[in-house]
Amino acid sequence: MSNITNKKTNNAVNISKLRGAIFEKYKNLSVLSQELKWYPNKISRILNGQYIPNVDDCSQLSGKLNLDSNTFMQIFLPNLSPNGDK
Repeated sequence: MSNITNKKTNNAVNISKLRGAIFEKYKNLSVLSQELKWYPNKISRILNGQYIPNVDDCSQLSGKLNLDSNTFMQIFLPNLSPNGDK
């Protein structure tokens, strides 16, 4: 899903909460990328709104960040629908 606009991504993922969760646990993105065995730019693309993570990506990130279910919902399901409904 490349070339996705920030508007669509912002509806799908709460980027600021995700960024906070990442930097709360990791000092930089490359350490997290290595642990996930992802290409280094994948997390950057998510945080820059260029890529919407799929279900597997969300699950892997959640596991590495030790997210509880409430925080997971706030980050990866911030809206009831992909149309931005709250």
